[in-house]
Amino acid sequence: MSTEKEESTAQDVPDLETLIGKAKRAFALKQYEQAVETYAMALETYAKECSPATVDIYYLYGCALLENAIASNNVLGNKQGGEEEPEEPETKAETDGKGRFFFGADGATGEDDPEVDLFAQAQAAEKEEEEEKEEPGDVDEPEDDFEGAWDILDLARTTYDTMQGDESQLKLAETYMALGDISLETEKFDQAITDYQSALDIKLKLLPHTNRQIAEAHFRLSLAFDMTTGKLESQIEH
Repeated sequence: MSTEKEESTAQDVPDLETLIGKAKRAFALKQYEQAVETYAMALETYAKECSPATVDIYYLYGCALLENAIASNNVLGNKQGGEEEPEEPETKAETDGKGRFFFGADGATGEDDPEVDLFAQAQAAEKEEEEEKEEPGDVDEPEDDFEGAWDILDLARTTYDTMQGDESQLKLAETYMALGDISLETEKFDQAITDYQSALDIKLKLLPHTNRQIAEAHFRLSLAFDMTTGKLESQIEH
């Protein structure tokens, strides 16, 4: 019975070429979550181990994870970045002639307004702040996404490093660039410098010095140096 279910499930999954094409389209449309899911399905079904035959899929999957993590991080950053609170109407303190204060908006008289318990308001505000701090939220999720992207891309890096030929070496350089992007996003600047420098060294050996890829590697390396104190001279070089 289980065999029949497995055969039925296998028949429902598209072939590898179809899955990769679908994932690439989703990535091009910046639908990174869908791209991640499709690449994951392709790996689970057809390429459970990273090898020279499947390493390109691992690289693409890692890039999709990276872009999805960046997109998620930006969304959460905007939410946490403190959207401006609507301004409260100005209030004026008034007395009712008996020494009690009332707070009314826009100059309204105190007779129609309820008394304000300032102590209760302060307690409520403090409680609200504590609840906001204790909310579990998904703040840590982007870090997990970046870690997942790093693990997959590091597998690809290890495999490309064992392969011969200029094409494989240039793919290795691109993998180093992606790893550097992860380190830059997670503020691990020393690691970013190491990875970008590795990428640049490979590109300088295989590409003309006027190639745009080399300029891009210099630029990323400069960004990483800019984020690191005490490395101004190195930044100027790039």
